[in-house]
Amino acid sequence: MPAEVAIFPTPSGCAVHAGGLTRMLPWPVAVLLLDDPTLVVHTMAPGEMSPWDGERLLAAIADDDPAARAILAGPWPPPRLPIHELPRHRRRWLRTVDLRVVIGDLEGACCRSGLALPGDDPLRTVATIAWFAERERTALAVRQRLLHDHPWIGDSAWMASTGLLAEQVILHGLRRDQVRRPVEAASMPVAELLGNAERFHANRADVKAAMRALLDGEARWNERGHLSVRPVGGWHLEVGGIALTSGVGGLHSADPPGVIDGPLTDLDVASYYPSLIARDGINPPQLPDFATRVGALMARRISAKRTGDQIVSNALKYVINSLYGQLGNHRSGLFSPPDALRVVLTGQLRLLELMDGVLAAGGRIVSVNTEGVVVQGDPEMAARDWEAHTGLNLERTPYQRLWRTSVNDYIATGRDGAVVKTKGRFSGGDDEDATRRAAAPIVARAALEHPMAFT
Repeated sequence: MPAEVAIFPTPSGCAVHAGGLTRMLPWPVAVLLLDDPTLVVHTMAPGEMSPWDGERLLAAIADDDPAARAILAGPWPPPRLPIHELPRHRRRWLRTVDLRVVIGDLEGACCRSGLALPGDDPLRTVATIAWFAERERTALAVRQRLLHDHPWIGDSAWMASTGLLAEQVILHGLRRDQVRRPVEAASMPVAELLGNAERFHANRADVKAAMRALLDGEARWNERGHLSVRPVGGWHLEVGGIALTSGVGGLHSADPPGVIDGPLTDLDVASYYPSLIARDGINPPQLPDFATRVGALMARRISAKRTGDQIVSNALKYVINSLYGQLGNHRSGLFSPPDALRVVLTGQLRLLELMDGVLAAGGRIVSVNTEGVVVQGDPEMAARDWEAHTGLNLERTPYQRLWRTSVNDYIATGRDGAVVKTKGRFSGGDDEDATRRAAAPIVARAALEHPMAFT
């Protein structure tokens, strides 16, 4: 096993946590510690520095670069420009793991985890970084597996956001600047953008009207990644007696606060946007086999889930669920606004088809949120018909009761009263995946323990 240490750089030295001990080392001593090709460094780049900036500065300090010494003598945390002007130095240690790409900003992570804020104390900061490094072993193992299976991602495994990581996996070693295409601002009728609008079917008049409003509307984008959808008659639709809003974030219902008794079923489309990309062959022009590559990753994940390989399954989930966002990211090599809009608009029309089937079968729509619907009544026949029609898969989760303050903030319980699912402001109480969210864990935990008090 490689040696591990947590560090946090300061102008006068390096705060270090190793072997359960925390101390401040002057830079001449810290440099000796870093001169170890087996050493794994856990850190968080100070201030507004990116993980890459942080490692660049640290490597320059370790090589006693005069420009790096000048940065240490200047304002702290340093501005990015002088760091970008540093010569590149080979690091002397094995790898740098920047915890920010896993937990987000340190103060927010502390709040969500019930830890005291370290403030400006570098010793408390480095001890907190070490604590998170230990807690996030599973997340780091997922990134390690991504590196093992896709070695071309290199140090991005430890210093890149999930979006960039997903992009590098799918590009198979190509750099984003090698594939990026220029994009110009444009607009297009939705029906023309999607093509073959006849493939979307509905029986109910209100669903047909909602579909027509979308298909007769206009899609717009610009070179900076601003996307917009303008349905005919505005963004507000109504289906089955509930108000819906259509936008680039998906289709959402306007859910009033309250408690809904079941039985209820949450019909959630499994890996919705990636599935649409693979199923409909949505390919940005710079990567004509994008949909095929996405489909291959999804098949690998299904295989890993069947064999119980949770690390591989989670690693591929990381990648698959981050790829749609890169289509609308103007910094990405996959940037293709028309294709981003094709995904989201196809998703809304397919969701309207699902609502049409549920309502026709006598069910009641309780909530709609981008990737699925919550239904009161028996939706099974409608769900199966929709799966057969679309080639997509629905995950079914039964609820007995739903407490909500909005469409994105709720607690759902099962027949035994146990919490089945939480979302939004209530996720901080029981969901380790919420570590990067701006959740309010105290309120969330109170609501989870005493839901009736919030009705």
